Amino acid sequence: MRKILITLLLFWSFVSFSQVSTMVYSAPAVSGGYETEYQDVLDAMTTDPTGDTLTWQNALVDSLVNRGYWERMPWLYVMMGPEWGDDEYLINWIDPGTFDATEVGAGALVYTDSAIVTDNVNYLSTNWNPTDDAGSYTLNDATIGMYCQYTSSDTDRAMGILDGNNDTYLYPYNSDQLTWKINTNTAVAYGSEYDNGIFLITRTASNATEGYRNGVSVGSNTEASTGLAAIDFRIFSYGTTGSVNLQVSFVFIMDGVSDAEALIITNILENYADLMGYGILD
Repeated sequence: MRKILITLLLFWSFVSFSQVSTMVYSAPAVSGGYETEYQDVLDAMTTDPTGDTLTWQNALVDSLVNRGYWERMPWLYVMMGPEWGDDEYLINWIDPGTFDATEVGAGALVYTDSAIVTDNVNYLSTNWNPTDDAGSYTLNDATIGMYCQYTSSDTDRAMGILDGNNDTYLYPYNSDQLTWKINTNTAVAYGSEYDNGIFLITRTASNATEGYRNGVSVGSNTEASTGLAAIDFRIFSYGTTGSVNLQVSFVFIMDGVSDAEALIITNILENYADLMGYGILD
């Protein structure tokens, strides 16, 4: 009987994580303090969150840590949180004080409870250079991800690096197409008629990349990798100017992901956004 119950539980677990992208992964409630990794984030904050937000953010970290994703991310920026000062949006949650973002430009990004809103002038530098600091992000094993509350057809590259040969960028809504490069000089585009979403672009081999929106594959291709750019990675830009009409709640990079992992990461981020009242999935 025990073997039968265990088999049924394993089967149900598999089925649960094979559902559509509305599936939500709920982390355990806070009990006896915060995750060590989340406490490190709180220690780096000038203005701490309060009330339920503390519990929800701790659960977000718990989900990423216990699923094994946290250690695979060189950096993660959480841009959704009430009561914060601007600096809190720029903390690298994976390792506060290392690769914290810096706002660049003569304009002013707008920091709201749900997202950072672009001004078509400024962008963020992550101060992270893949040739020097890659960590788990490597030439043929890499992912870039962004949670967009809103974008539009005239939004420029939302994140990335441009050196003319070994480019990486995410262009979420380019004339009804999701367009990307990841460690290559050749762009790829697939139909995506949406102005928001949780976008992941992954490279899992020298000749294999794939794009996801809300945990579902938009398309895959065999464009070959060419190299890593020796430039600091940027958010709200990939060149020298900021993007227009973009509202972003999360940005991260990591090593390559599978279809199943893309879905799970999507649901972890959406679970937090739902709790905060800013989720975008139906």
